[in-house]
Amino acid sequence: MNKKIFYVLLSSVLALTGCWDQQPLKNARLVFAASFDLTDDNKILTTAVVRSLRGGSRGTQNIEAANVFVTAKGNTLRDTRIAMDRKLSGEFSPNKNRILVIGEDLALRRDLYPLFDILYRDPRSSLGAKVIIGQGRADDIVKMNMVGQVLVGEEIFKLIHSAEENSLVPVETVQSICTKIFDPGQDLMLPYIKKIAKGDEFDIDIVGDALFHKQKFTGHVLKGDDPTLLLLLNDKQRKFARFSIKVNPKDPVGERYITIQVKKSKVDRNIHIHNGHEVSVDFNLDFEVIAIEYPKDKLYDPKEITKLNKKLSKSLTECTNHVIKQIQDANSDVLALGRDLISFHPDVWKQLDWDKEFPNIPIKAKVNVTIIDTGIIK
Repeated sequence: MNKKIFYVLLSSVLALTGCWDQQPLKNARLVFAASFDLTDDNKILTTAVVRSLRGGSRGTQNIEAANVFVTAKGNTLRDTRIAMDRKLSGEFSPNKNRILVIGEDLALRRDLYPLFDILYRDPRSSLGAKVIIGQGRADDIVKMNMVGQVLVGEEIFKLIHSAEENSLVPVETVQSICTKIFDPGQDLMLPYIKKIAKGDEFDIDIVGDALFHKQKFTGHVLKGDDPTLLLLLNDKQRKFARFSIKVNPKDPVGERYITIQVKKSKVDRNIHIHNGHEVSVDFNLDFEVIAIEYPKDKLYDPKEITKLNKKLSKSLTECTNHVIKQIQDANSDVLALGRDLISFHPDVWKQLDWDKEFPNIPIKAKVNVTIIDTGIIK
């Protein structure tokens, strides 16, 4: 009986197939960053930053990472990838990619999905890669190789992650933008970076956030505190949200400003329907903040706190309404108001041409600021 079981198991093992789809890491050329640009003849230029190991004179002790740049031109991303495969000694492997930088001209003139189609179809694609818009040509940014002592892909990734934690840019990846570019009720906002001269060297700076309408970049960029206010409006505050606001314009220069950090925010949005199809929106925001810098001092005085609360509320209300005007001018519904209409007022949504309606609907915001902490000194 035991022999029969043994022979049955043996025959079963022999019948099993091996791992036919293995992709050994030793044969892979790992891509850690990539850029896409539009050429003069309307083709796509892809630049891949491939990680390579460079050994020193003492063997493994001095091995260090280095970038190898591979470029190819084609009608689609797949075209360029096939061309790059011919240029690499190993297999093109995008599964470790962390950064995708899209050139400004390409983002303005081409839809996102046709560009990214291969990324959603290929199971090896890195869906967690950050998607960024680059001022000018994107390959000029990724070909910097090093930023200071850090490889360019690592530097951009850390820069974007830090900006996310400080509520300066939204947290967006290849995976997260997919649903938004197909949703008629919301638009997209992506980090916007540029290459800057720094003496004899170059650096990378986050200029602001690029506003999209459907799948195209509108050319409008939110700068300064505007992206943070928009993220707060959207109830997407991350770890920090800080503002430096002029509250004493007539005082000496060093005493004119207060810097606050939003500790807790509450957003109440109300969509109103008038006459069966006319839409208006009100936002009420409550910010509990910490005064992290106020050179004028006197924060021990309740009257000073009350006065500052009023000044901060007025200033941030004006700034928030200015941000709303900017996204309406860009026709970029990054607040997903259309999505709310689809969900809660579907009959009204069916009557609207949202592309024409969104820039003109009345949207008002009111901000109420309360200082709840002043640090370890009054």
